[in-house]
Parts: sequence; structure tokens; C-alpha cells
Amino acid sequence: MGKGKINRLAIIFSFIAILAPLPLYASTADIAGEDNISAADLEPDYQNDLFPEPDSLRPNVDFWIDVYTKYDENQAIIHDSVNLDIRYEVVNLDEAYPRASRRYAARQLTLRKRQIAETLKRLARQGGHCGNDQECSVAALFGNTADAGVYRDASDQLRVQYGLKSRFKLGLVTSGQYMPEMKKIFERYGVPLDLLALPHVESSFNVKAYSRVGAAGIWQFMRSTGRHYMKINGQTDERRDPLIATEGAAKFLRDNYAALESWPLVVTSYNHGKNGMEHAKRIHGDDIADIIANYDGRAFGFASRNFYCEFLAARRIMQNPEQYFGSIDFRSPLEFDVVKLQNHVRIRDLARYYDIKDIARLNPALHKNTLMAGAVLPRGYALRVPRGTAAAFAQVATYNPTPEELAQAAAEPRAVSRRALGEHKDYGTITPGGEYVVDSGDSLFSIALKYNTTVVALKGLNDMGRRSRIFPGQKLTLPAGAVAHVAPPAPQPVTIAAAPQPAAAPPPPAAEKEHSIASDYAALFAYMANRVAIFIGGGGAPQPQKEPAAAPVAVAEAAPVPPQSQKVSYPVPPPEKDRYRFAKTEGNHGVITVLPEETVNLYADWAGVSTRELMRINNWRRPRLQLWASVKIPLNKTGAADFEKRRMDFHQSLYKEFFVSHNVTEVDDRVLHRGQSAWTIWSGQREVPLWLISLCNDGKQLNRLQAGEILRVPVVEKKAF
Repeated sequence: MGKGKINRLAIIFSFIAILAPLPLYASTADIAGEDNISAADLEPDYQNDLFPEPDSLRPNVDFWIDVYTKYDENQAIIHDSVNLDIRYEVVNLDEAYPRASRRYAARQLTLRKRQIAETLKRLARQGGHCGNDQECSVAALFGNTADAGVYRDASDQLRVQYGLKSRFKLGLVTSGQYMPEMKKIFERYGVPLDLLALPHVESSFNVKAYSRVGAAGIWQFMRSTGRHYMKINGQTDERRDPLIATEGAAKFLRDNYAALESWPLVVTSYNHGKNGMEHAKRIHGDDIADIIANYDGRAFGFASRNFYCEFLAARRIMQNPEQYFGSIDFRSPLEFDVVKLQNHVRIRDLARYYDIKDIARLNPALHKNTLMAGAVLPRGYALRVPRGTAAAFAQVATYNPTPEELAQAAAEPRAVSRRALGEHKDYGTITPGGEYVVDSGDSLFSIALKYNTTVVALKGLNDMGRRSRIFPGQKLTLPAGAVAHVAPPAPQPVTIAAAPQPAAAPPPPAAEKEHSIASDYAALFAYMANRVAIFIGGGGAPQPQKEPAAAPVAVAEAAPVPPQSQKVSYPVPPPEKDRYRFAKTEGNHGVITVLPEETVNLYADWAGVSTRELMRINNWRRPRLQLWASVKIPLNKTGAADFEKRRMDFHQSLYKEFFVSHNVTEVDDRVLHRGQSAWTIWSGQREVPLWLISLCNDGKQLNRLQAGEILRVPVVEKKAF
């Protein structure tokens, strides 16, 4: 293809990108009704002139088509690494090495390669004349040539390739969830849709793919490259989100095309790098077949030489998948709404509305530790939620008490100091915008402790790296509703109203629904008002109280709250301090017993040390905890009393958070029978936290209960808001 034609195409693609600036997170309503997805719906518009398939490459393309569609993972192809049409043997591992490990099978295949190499060397010495059946079958693959050099070279070019049929088919099935949106993204950036075959080559469209060298996601971006196109920090890794990563891939491919001006070279650069392909182009021009056959770059090995052929093979399969796999049941496209968070939102609050498994499924960029109960999603994050639920959650997610509301709440009993509420702008205070101004002597750990959060959460909210440092005057974003942690006297609730509601619309006709959207969400506003009040007040679960003699300070007119459940709340004892003390202390470390909800990261945070130090002192290879096991805690950075206090505060917060939205109506005494354990009973009661069962059983070690003993299981009911 001429350079002028390529430039014209580049200009056309640029105009398309300018004239179609659609947002990445568009509504999925247009694909919501596609329950029966066919290959035609997912098939890109292929442009053969942009991706030529020279005759010299067709044997290699056919080889990879067979790898993707004919041979499965239990089959190994011993072949020539240069001439892929020369296949010496296909070994069925299940038949040749039944019940053997993959490592053992690999060793046997290595021995088999050595035998074939010896056969090739004998043919080289014999001038191509074969003396037995094995030699004759090998010589026939080379057309019975008498050229000794051919056999000698082939003896050094033996390679084993495992089949990928099942993986490729599963990748096609999975692609149904994402391909419609991926096509829109590539169209928006003016990138040929043919390139959507690359994820099948890179990762077999495995959403959870993570390579040994650190490449992640279906597009297998390395961290160093991904940072230029996506957000990668302690909270999120957008390489793992197929849609966000697709946008990054579109930008990356478009940038490489601007430098290489050849789509086959762009495809190869996805494996070999842009600089490597620019060097190859200076020597061989744009002819991809010439580059594959003759380029002798230092890192241009088997993977780089074959990458374009693998792409052509995957592209041909995507053009007609039924030809190779028969009927394919593609997964339906993902359906979701997107809420752009205008305030920080804790995962604990999010769990009140959604199953966290749904959030994890729709937002694969979120790290597992981000989805832990204490983590916080940053302001501005585009959160995907199940379709049809965005309206309700959006109003809650955008509610943020004003400084005036917090100041009025400070006048109530159990309020925090004015300085903590941000009335002063000097160092060591919170600004009205929810930012903390770092003071001299502050550390991330001391700030996290003061404002009832974690170092991990602070780093995530402020995009801080592992070695980031803070300095006086620096502004740090704090979690939503952060106030200084104090220990005031007896709990008294503080009333903070919900966000102001818009003026009510005229009532609809009687034939229509009798309630408006505002009334549907009034309870959610009231719930968030209660949550903020309890967080500031620090009290336990809200209990019915008599109206005080003096009217409380009015912040705003609160939304009406529906009556709570009429069932009596069974009293569950709150956490006691002795339960969270060290079992013993020796020198610079203490010993504790692992309790439910506790993690290695929490221990390291409370002790002010790294997880590596915690693993070293406990002789762990991996940071894994077993309930009620003993763990050594280093105390060289913080004292035993401070650690115990932080541990106690954590469990008290679990207790308070739970009873904001739940009641325990009764406790069921279960007698353990033979073969039963606390775990088998709890597995059918997952809505009941394990720490709550532990509290109801006077802190007994549940793993030591035996047949005949009684396990007290609380019956939990969600409160009606």
C-alpha cells in the first residue's frame, strides 16, 4: 500500500475520532435487549487491504488456526520453529502419560525432542538417505532433500506448542459480554476493528489474565506502558477492566500507527515494541513478510516473528467462528448503570445497597483490598452498578454535609472540636472541602489514626505511591465525613438532616403510580442522615428514645423516616476490652489470637510496621491467617496499649456499623451433632457475620466446639428505612 493512501486513511480516522467524542461509559440501553447474541453481532468490519496475508505466511497462519481450533491443551505439537508447516508429531498427553503431572510430561517431551534432533543429525550425516521408518518419515517432511544443511539447521529448531482450542472457544464465549462496547470504542478512536482479535492472541480473552512478567488483563498491558493510558494505583488497576483497557489499547495502537504508518507493523509492535519495529522498518521497509523472514533484531524471537500470523489466525476465526467451533453460546452483553461519585464512598456503605460480588464483577479494576469493608472509593470514580439502580444510589452518593451542618452538629453533645470540623485554616486542620492540611510531625499513620481511617485508604484517595512522603502544608483528601476520633462520654445521637430535596412535583393522576421518585428515595436520604449522625456521635445502634424536653438544634428539615420494624431487638453484648488484649508480651513483641474480620494488613497498620516485617517475625511465606491462631505482633513502633486500642476501635466500628441497619430478633441455640461444626452451620447463615456469632458465644473459639455443645446463632433482620 502506498504511503499517500495510508496518510489519507489516517486523516479520515482522525476526523472520525473528532466528530464522534462519545463517552466511554455510555448507557448500555442500546444493547440491553440483545438476549440472543450471534457471531454476526460480534463480528468486526474487516478490512483485508489493511492487513495483508502474503502467500509466504499462509502455512504459519494455518498452523496457528489449528492450534486455536483443532488441538486442545492435552495435545502437544512438536514442530519446526521456522517452518511451522513441518510438524513431526502430535502427542496426546492423556494417552502417552496418563495421570502424570504437567512437569513430568514436559520432561518426556524434551526427551522426545532430543530423539527427533538425533534423527535429523543422522540424516544430515547420511546426506538425506534414511535407514529406518522413523528417518524416512522425517525426511519426507523435507521433501527427501539431500541438503545436509537443511537437516542440521532443523535439529536446532525444534519446539513444542500446546493446543489452545478450549481456551480460544471460552474466550469467544466471554467476548460476548464486552465486544459490542469494544467495537464502539475502537470506532470512536478510528482504529480498525480487526484489531479486536488481539485479546484472543494475548490472553485468550481471559479477563483475569496475569502473566509471570506482570502483564495484566485481556490486553496484557505492562504496568510501565499502562500508566500512560490508564490509572494504576493502590486502589485500582484499570488494565484489568476490559472496557477501560480497550480504550487504552485504542490510544496505544493509534499512537503506534502515527509512528509506523503500517497496521501489520503496529500489530507486531504490540509484542516487539514500537522502537523495535521502527528499527526493522528502517532496514526492510513496510513489507511485513520480509521483516518476519529476514529481520535479525536482538529480541525478535519466535514470539515476535509469529505474532502477526497469530493475529491473522485469530482474525480469520472471528470472521466465521461457527466454521471452526459450530454453534457458540455467546454471553449476553453486560448491563449496568454508571454513577460518578461526587463524594468519597465507603465500601461498607456501598454494601448496604448492593451485593459486593456484583460490584466486583462490574468493576474488575478495583483491587480486592479496595473491596474490603474499611476501604473508600475516591471522589469522581465512575462506579458501575446493576442496571436500573443508578438513580437511587446516585442521590445517596452525592450527599455531603456542608461545613455549616457539621458546625451546627458540633454544638450538640458528643460533637468533635471546632478545629476538627475545619473552622480553622492553619496546619493540622480539615478544610471545608474535606482536605487535611498536613502539620509538622504528622505522618500518614498518625493522620489515619486521628481520622478513623487507614494508611491504605489515604494513599489510595491521594494517588500516593509506596514510597510517597508528606510535608507540612500539603493537602490530603480524607474519606467522606472524616472527623477527629475522640473518646467522649456517654453516647447521645446527633441529628443531621438529609440533603435538601427539590420542590415536590404535582401529584400524578390516580391511574398512575401514587408515589414520585423523590418519595421513593426519601428513605435513602434519611438513612444517610442517620449514618452521618452516628459517625459523628460515635454511638451504637440507634434505639427508640423519648422526645427530649428541649428541642434539638435544627439543621434542616429532615426527610420523613418510615417506622422501624416492630420486632424487639435482642441485646447482643458489645465488644469488651479484655477480648482484644495481648495474650502475652515478650520483649519487643506480643502475642494475640486471630479474631474474625482481622487481616494481616490491619495488624501491620495497627502496629505501624510493614506486612513484610510481620511475616518475618512470624516465619510466614505468605500472609495468611487462620482464625484463633496465635500471631506475634512487633511492638517496636507502637506500644501494646496503642495496638489494643486500635484493635478495639476496629471491632467497635464493626459492631456499630452492623446495628445501624440490622436487628437481632432472637438467638437460636443449636446443638452440634456428630459431623457438624460451627463452620457447617455458619455456611448456611452467611448473612450473619462470624464476629457476631463469636460475641453471642461469649468469645469461645468456635473451631474447638465439639458434638453435643451448643452454638448460639443470632437471627438477623434488616431494619426498614
